[in-house]
Amino acid sequence: LPNNDTTTVEKSDTDVLEEAPYTVKIVPSHSDAFELQVSSFELVQEIHRVLMDREETCGCTCFSLTLNGQTLDMFAELKTVQGLADGVEIRVVEGVSWWYCSFFP
Repeated sequence: LPNNDTTTVEKSDTDVLEEAPYTVKIVPSHSDAFELQVSSFELVQEIHRVLMDREETCGCTCFSLTLNGQTLDMFAELKTVQGLADGVEIRVVEGVSWWYCSFFP
């Protein structure tokens, strides 16, 4: 800035809460549940990729993720998922959608 002034942008409490990472519990169908730290700006697809990389769940290649019985949209940002909060359980449901199997082998 010309006068060497600095501009401070303050974040609202809701902005800080949306950026704060939270921990969800992943419940695979064939192995023990585990906790995963996620950011509200991540896509559901990122959780899918983590599961594909984990030794316990890498054998499962055709699955969807559900929260409170609702299948999560792979391309949704986590902050848009209704009911997503710190400590919730996300379940891994195998072989329920040809779409996931076709596009994410």
